[in-house]
Amino acid sequence: MDFSSAIQTHNSNHTWKQGEISKLYHMTTLMGWTRGCQILLDAHLSYTSDAPPVWSRALLLLEAVDSHSQDMVQFWLDVRENATAECLAHIGGLEVAVIHALACSQVNIAEIVAARLIEQRHQLRQMIERAGIECECVERSTDVLDAHATCATHALDKIGLEIPPSLRPTSPYIYNVPTIYNGFLQPDAIFSSISPSKILQFLYDTGFKDVTIVDKEGCHDIAYSPLFVGIASWAKNYSHPGELHEFLGMIDWFLGQGADITDCWPRSNTTALHVISAKAAQIIFWMRTRIQENTCDRLNYILQHKVTDDCRCRCSTHGCTSISSFYKDGKVAVTNGVEDALLTLC
Repeated sequence: MDFSSAIQTHNSNHTWKQGEISKLYHMTTLMGWTRGCQILLDAHLSYTSDAPPVWSRALLLLEAVDSHSQDMVQFWLDVRENATAECLAHIGGLEVAVIHALACSQVNIAEIVAARLIEQRHQLRQMIERAGIECECVERSTDVLDAHATCATHALDKIGLEIPPSLRPTSPYIYNVPTIYNGFLQPDAIFSSISPSKILQFLYDTGFKDVTIVDKEGCHDIAYSPLFVGIASWAKNYSHPGELHEFLGMIDWFLGQGADITDCWPRSNTTALHVISAKAAQIIFWMRTRIQENTCDRLNYILQHKVTDDCRCRCSTHGCTSISSFYKDGKVAVTNGVEDALLTLC
């Protein structure tokens, strides 16, 4: 008896136990067996369970990425188009799926998902235009709608226009997805060693260019700079020998796209430079290998900046520079090969 006949027979003669159908969908998806998923769908069996997956990697679209099958990914992208909000919670968002594909070195799959995401952002823009809504930030955004996609949905909701659930962003903007910045550090063999800066460059080249506070001006939500998101999302406590190198590479990338180290965290006077120096100190604390010379040079460059913010603390009552922030947050003597780089600053 083949799979299709078995499903039909079981459908006719038995009652499915709780979770059995969902498990079948997950199994066939991870196998990359598109036909198996289609058989289940044609039998009108629901892929949802009582609650959405607690673990994000158990989302069906991400499992399709893990299958390395472009057809399987395309299947769930197509199902996702007309899914309800409840069903989407089990399939997953496009933003996370793009990043997951890149973190797994599945560039071809990342391109497929990104193309669908771009298409949906164009549809949002068209809905704004057809409704005759004047949305300044959407009009000003000439590239792919990213940071201002939520502005578009807010404007459409305001006039009561129905938005297909699949068009709603699942992240405030694509640079807000944490696995961009910590996926390569996870102690999991599924993740590759692809650097965050390469993921960022892929997204930028694809058309997602809202990478500075200026790009996010007028946003409906709080204008967190993607640079701050990257710093805050950066994983720690993993003894990855290249962590400092990758962290500074991410900083270099954002600065190269126009980010400003004097930008402040929203509703505070703490600069990006302050937080960069503090995070670098924390990374060095957790590292167990000697820092490479070129990484020392890059750290040295960061710590030479004399910008003073309005931080007030016991050790720096007149504001923090990068070097004072570094010493304060490191909580240890300068070690691991960075001594010479720092001595030139003292």
